[in-house]
Amino acid sequence: MLCRPMKRAVLSFVVGLLACPSGPPCPSGDCTPDGGPPDGGGGGCRVLGNLVYNPGFECGVEGWQAVDLVESGTVSESTEARSGARSGLLTATRDAASVSLWTKDDAVVNPGRRSFCARAWMKGTNPVGRLTLVKVKPGWKEEISFSMPVTGDWQIVPPPDTGPLLVTGENEDKILLRVWIPSAKAGDKLYVDDVQLWESPDGGCK
Repeated sequence: MLCRPMKRAVLSFVVGLLACPSGPPCPSGDCTPDGGPPDGGGGGCRVLGNLVYNPGFECGVEGWQAVDLVESGTVSESTEARSGARSGLLTATRDAASVSLWTKDDAVVNPGRRSFCARAWMKGTNPVGRLTLVKVKPGWKEEISFSMPVTGDWQIVPPPDTGPLLVTGENEDKILLRVWIPSAKAGDKLYVDDVQLWESPDGGCK
């Protein structure tokens, strides 16, 4: 199967092309498709049905951008993975820090009145892991977040009995996805893996 570099590409099994990162290669040297929602899993850097590029951090932090890092924290890749070979790692370097990873490319552009769902797997020593969808237009933004305690075991955020985070667009320019730790203590860590963002035609996140 041919696998060639593409920054943004449509996955097509008809022509047998898979999107590969333009930066560091996946550990296997190619890209592995995945079924997308509802389960996530260790795919390559572009996962079928998932609007997040490099959702499993198999290509390090390629496709993600870090913010809130002015003497407050670091972001890196880790081999402490839920699936695949890697995960993302956010580490606070001072008390009361907020450390964030955002999708670098706009995950959703001109969303219209479509609905989108998100969730991620997290674990760590920070008391809280937070997942946020951000609706953005010039001079304005709205954040829809879910926070929950994290432990040393992988858990899905939001949990199954709550259901994925849901946002419906209107006249926004874009929707971004943010994974972060708020009000951390120095040394706190948050591992994140198998991040998912997908369109839900019926608004039910099925």
